Amino acid sequence: MADDFYTPKATERLALLNVLGVDLSALDFRARAAIEALCDEVLVLREDADELRDALDEAVSLADNDALCPVFNRRAFKREIRREIALAARFRTPLSMIYIDLDHFKQVNDVFG
Repeated sequence: MADDFYTPKATERLALLNVLGVDLSALDFRARAAIEALCDEVLVLREDADELRDALDEAVSLADNDALCPVFNRRAFKREIRREIALAARFRTPLSMIYIDLDHFKQVNDVFG
């Protein structure tokens, strides 16, 4: 189309066409334009998917971390302990855990941040 051959968009389009095995030179103008439009749409969808993945990663991070201090919350702890138990069982290795409970943690956090 009107895109310069060496723009990033055109380069990505050509890479996509190569993966698909499409030879644009063998097509008439209308077919070529339609395929280029479809390639552009695929590239836009890829960008959208990347943005959605980033947003999901951020949401998971927010859901896994305590709001007061930079540690995992109960949800993340349960997931990680299940994972570690499964790994220990799979590789037949011992698993140990230290559990520390701070009474009145809010007061500790208020004083020391």
